[in-house]
Amino acid sequence: MAAYADYDYRKVQRSFRCQLMQQQRPADFAPECLPAGPATEAVLVWGDSNAAALAYGLRLQSAAVAQLTAASCPPIPGVQSAKAYCEEINTHILGWVQQHRPRVVLLHAAWRQYREPSDLTRFGDLLAELQRTVPTSKVVVLGAVPHWEPTLPQFLLRAGIQLDGTAAAHPQAWEEL
Repeated sequence: MAAYADYDYRKVQRSFRCQLMQQQRPADFAPECLPAGPATEAVLVWGDSNAAALAYGLRLQSAAVAQLTAASCPPIPGVQSAKAYCEEINTHILGWVQQHRPRVVLLHAAWRQYREPSDLTRFGDLLAELQRTVPTSKVVVLGAVPHWEPTLPQFLLRAGIQLDGTAAAHPQAWEEL
């Protein structure tokens, strides 16, 4: 529990560099957010802070992972967001995708927070635009990830389940991207 409470998520999410925070604009994306090799071989992670959290695990599997994420800014052009420059950021990312044509565009967000009918329409429009303008890119929409109440460590503690050094997750789906 102590390790969970002290976990610095900002480091793995690359906050302020690849995970833009309030008042940051697209120009604030750091060069390290883009892959070192050809963009056409990259997996682009585009979304909010939930996507940023997943990008870390993907980067452990491959150096060809680009991360362009922003807190409270789902990959839905025109969405009403608490993020000041969300529309500008999404426009920038879409332009990057259209110019560089990554192998995979992975879209992820805390979808449960974006349920307005207009959000769904705009998201559908984005998918259609990606299909039309970057047909060589595989577009993957990652659904909701588990949301634990209480937190997962608290749940495990209450259930008497202890994790040790032998517990691990296996990235079986990486090859499918």
